[in-house]
Amino acid sequence: MRAKACVCVHNSVKLMSSAAAIALCVVTTVSAQTGGLDTITVTAERKVSTVQETPIAISAIGGDALRANNKSNLEALSGQIPNFTFSRNSGDGKVFIRGIGYNSISPGGETRVGIYLDGAYQSRNQVSLNAFYDVERIEVLRGPQGTLYGRNTIGGAVNILTRAPGDELNGYLTGTIGNYGLFSGEGAIGGPLSDSVSGRLAFRVVKRNGYGINLLTGEDVRDENSQNVRANLQYDLSDSFTVRVIGDYARIDDASSGYNGVGGADPNTPLLGELLGGFTNTNPQDFVGAGLKTDMETYGVSLQADWSLSDSTSLTFISTFRDFYHFHQDTLDGYSLILTDHYITEDATVFTEELRLSHSFGDFADLILGGYYFHENNSALNEAPWSGASLTGPYAPPFFNFGQDPDTLYEFFAAFGEVETRAWAVFAQASIYLTDQLQLDIGGRYNSEKKTLDEEFQLPPAEINLTTPFVRGRPFLFALTSEGEQDEDSFDPKVTLSYKATDDVLAYATYSQGFKAGGFNIGGLQEAFEPEKLKNYEIGVKAELLDGRMRANLAGFRYDYTELQVSLVEGTSLVTRNAASATVWGAEAELTFLPVENLRIDLNAGYLDASFEDFSRIDPTFPALGEQDLSGNVLPHAPEYQINGVVQYTIPTEFGDFTPSVSVLWVDDIYFTEFNVPELFQEARTQVDAYLNWELPDSGWSAVFFVKNATDDVYLSETQTANALTGSTTIGQYGAPRTFGFSLTKEF
Repeated sequence: MRAKACVCVHNSVKLMSSAAAIALCVVTTVSAQTGGLDTITVTAERKVSTVQETPIAISAIGGDALRANNKSNLEALSGQIPNFTFSRNSGDGKVFIRGIGYNSISPGGETRVGIYLDGAYQSRNQVSLNAFYDVERIEVLRGPQGTLYGRNTIGGAVNILTRAPGDELNGYLTGTIGNYGLFSGEGAIGGPLSDSVSGRLAFRVVKRNGYGINLLTGEDVRDENSQNVRANLQYDLSDSFTVRVIGDYARIDDASSGYNGVGGADPNTPLLGELLGGFTNTNPQDFVGAGLKTDMETYGVSLQADWSLSDSTSLTFISTFRDFYHFHQDTLDGYSLILTDHYITEDATVFTEELRLSHSFGDFADLILGGYYFHENNSALNEAPWSGASLTGPYAPPFFNFGQDPDTLYEFFAAFGEVETRAWAVFAQASIYLTDQLQLDIGGRYNSEKKTLDEEFQLPPAEINLTTPFVRGRPFLFALTSEGEQDEDSFDPKVTLSYKATDDVLAYATYSQGFKAGGFNIGGLQEAFEPEKLKNYEIGVKAELLDGRMRANLAGFRYDYTELQVSLVEGTSLVTRNAASATVWGAEAELTFLPVENLRIDLNAGYLDASFEDFSRIDPTFPALGEQDLSGNVLPHAPEYQINGVVQYTIPTEFGDFTPSVSVLWVDDIYFTEFNVPELFQEARTQVDAYLNWELPDSGWSAVFFVKNATDDVYLSETQTANALTGSTTIGQYGAPRTFGFSLTKEF
């Protein structure tokens, strides 16, 4: 099956050589005229450009295309962009680009892919679960973005750009219904409020029943209940000075994310819940536990001032504030006895400032200079009480056999911490035009960061009876405390040489670096872990061919990845260690072809050879095996191949234009942990989505009927092993089943 997926690729070296050969062939033999395909403007490199003119690996999707294909969040883009995947993990949103992404199993962790909303950095991973609405475009930058974006963009960055108010009254309203009781509505209205002020108001609400039920309570699980609103005011104080203020609010209050019991990690170790006579779910969408709950609330405001000092010089100032709250309730064993419940609470406030100066030296060079400041206060509380049902009888741990009430939860594990982060950076990037066709981009960013920590940890020792009933959020009974401080800095350069062979063919070669900040494992009582570093070597080509009827964007890359921060379970503690290095080879292709009028074919493909080097550790599920050499194992969430194809054909009629389309996604095997064991694994799978779009030209009316996961494929989005005291239960989250629905939109 692998050979059929890409018969021309035998290993990473040959693939990189092939990418270079294709780039050389295209550059030297093809000349085409622009036209046919849509041109999307981007600002990924802090200046206005297009995807085809920007010498980085970037994908951009316009808001109209997102709505036409019912893509309402980052999860919906998983697999639709080369080497881009997304998964849910017990209330967390995990974005991976080229096998690099969020893998912390402790609350309070930091991301590896930066999420930006209208230029404002979203520091908490859960914000990636929020919906798209009234979006102008999404920009996905692949590879480290250390120079212009900075900390925690070691894997890449996602820019979410919302729509401006507009020069005249405009807006839209969309209603959607679907199976599982889906109802959603979104819309926006914008336009001028006076000669110098314009505004826009947008909203989105979603209500959907659950994909499954809680077998203990009968309540829906895997449901959705969310609300979003955003206001945008733009002040044109003069022809050269504009101020934009955006405020937004988002709320999720449902049981959309959480673990299921999916078996035992060790077939030779009986599951405690089964031994005690409990039951678990057989339907993968159902749930067994006291409750499954996600409650997230976040709001923020950003101010951006743009001042054109002259025809060649401009100044941009961005100031943002964001408040974040997240509570999640889950289970860690998946059995009806609720052997251990799980509660995570996070609070964060973030304040950032950025100042950029842009100057053009005419035909010689363009220059960007900037400074950045980041301040975050983040707290996390992680609680896991223990059930009295497991503390008595023949299966109880010998030191817990106290005969407590089997229907009561008792104080057990708890961890709390507050981390304050202060970071600042200065950066510069120059684009030097060596000739009309040859351009050199050179830049660098110096980052300095300081973290301080106050934390507490509770795990009753063997001689202490577990006799105190659990109360969520109560001060710890047996607390160990710790304080810590960490200072770090990093310099991340970037050098890109690009060559424009024709007006429609661009080739580039890049060396760049990025880093993920070090820090603390909140509540783990461990020393600070160090930053990760990544060096990227990349080549690429972007071409429009066949008189603008074909677009081919190709990239090949190699990563040298050091000081990987790996989340570990050591005994009953969650810790993070700088335990590994890795090498990643890869290639990407984005192809769009208009073979005949009204027919469009898109093909996106990614290849990864991502493996650990010099890495060994003990598997907590199989401690008797001792320290294992994991060198050569595949990085988690790094499928070797990922291929997505879309075919659509527009049929004009007197009743409007009808466009049926089919999307087929094939994703290779995915390992969820560094041990690459079959119990924590999702085998290769295929997903089919289908759409029927309708648009009545010049009326503002459009509609789409959609079917997602048409074959009702059952697959795991994430798995991990729970505490050994439960028998090392494998817990995980499944992807959505088959869904279908209908959306109707009126624009004005």
